[in-house]
Amino acid sequence: MKTNTLFLIVKGSAKSQTGIFIKPFIEELHEHENCTEYFHNLLTVIENYMLLIESVHRPPPELVQPALSIMYKNVKG
Repeated sequence: MKTNTLFLIVKGSAKSQTGIFIKPFIEELHEHENCTEYFHNLLTVIENYMLLIESVHRPPPELVQPALSIMYKNVKG
């Protein structure tokens, strides 16, 4: 069954397993025929920097926001 759900909640699973369930959805979005370069880049930022379970491994917003701003400016023109 196809849905728009981008995550799966599994009760009783370890916190570290959350990424296991999210990653296939991100890969599916990357493979979508309408996924533009901007969205490929955005998905990569989300996967590599924003979905880290342990906050000590997640970069602070001050480092992520400039990257997102540059991406936006490139799309906006």
